[in-house]
Amino acid sequence: MNFAVADIEVNRVEEFVDPNCDPMTFFPTLTPEIVARNLDWMAPQFWDTARNMISLTMQTWVLKTRHHTVLVDTCNGNHKPRSYFPAADMLNTPYLERLSSVGVKPEEVDFVFCTHMHIDHVGWNTRLENGNWVPTFPKAKYLFAQKEYAQYLPENYIDGKAPMFVDVFEDSVLPVIAAGQAQMVAGGYQLNDRLTIEPAPGHTPGHYIVRAGTSDDTALFVGDAIHHPIQIAEPHLSTAYCIDQKLAAQSRTRILEDCVEHGHLLVPTHFDPPYIGHVRRGVQGFQFVPGR
Repeated sequence: MNFAVADIEVNRVEEFVDPNCDPMTFFPTLTPEIVARNLDWMAPQFWDTARNMISLTMQTWVLKTRHHTVLVDTCNGNHKPRSYFPAADMLNTPYLERLSSVGVKPEEVDFVFCTHMHIDHVGWNTRLENGNWVPTFPKAKYLFAQKEYAQYLPENYIDGKAPMFVDVFEDSVLPVIAAGQAQMVAGGYQLNDRLTIEPAPGHTPGHYIVRAGTSDDTALFVGDAIHHPIQIAEPHLSTAYCIDQKLAAQSRTRILEDCVEHGHLLVPTHFDPPYIGHVRRGVQGFQFVPGR
């Protein structure tokens, strides 16, 4: 998939699709009544009615500006032990070959931006080399949210308990920091004249989104602020993995309002084809319009 936002070329690099996500578990406050009132527009494109399952696509967005090549989120990565997520356990996918097919070699990446530090957003930050985890993109600056990093420091553990995915932090984040390629971001941050990084907390403490383009042609790369189209029609639905479900809903609603008011293209990380779309004001709330 290839499209443009202003003068930015955008390509999609898929790692894999997980077709076995149970929505009733994934969204703790989801009810059969909520599903029923949305099924007419969700099925079959975004909802498998035969199995009552949804799919989550694991993908990276590649942004080529006039001056930089930027990756937004890096999926799960190869050869990483993830027994708690069987679909991502010890993967061996041709991700780098797919990246090359859109004209990008690892050494040509200028920036890697991870919306947050969950398993499926930082995995290809590193690759296995002679038994060690090393940065996959040797010349890139990796942008991490300071709040995301801080939650993994032992002194910040709540009641002495490590946060979710501490193993992911150890093999996919710490090696980047040790290599001197990490840059911590606090608050808003302008990467260049076409890309701005903005806080959208709730899913995680330091979750960020990317605003790309110009004032009259903008796309929002929203990471896990929105996992599935049902959250557009029902923005109060947060996932079981959201550390603050109320704050996540507030960030999501703010993003949707922004898309409606200004016509921004919505670019989530996990949507099924056509992967992207616009948000309109419907009779009963927000409405998702798939496609460019």
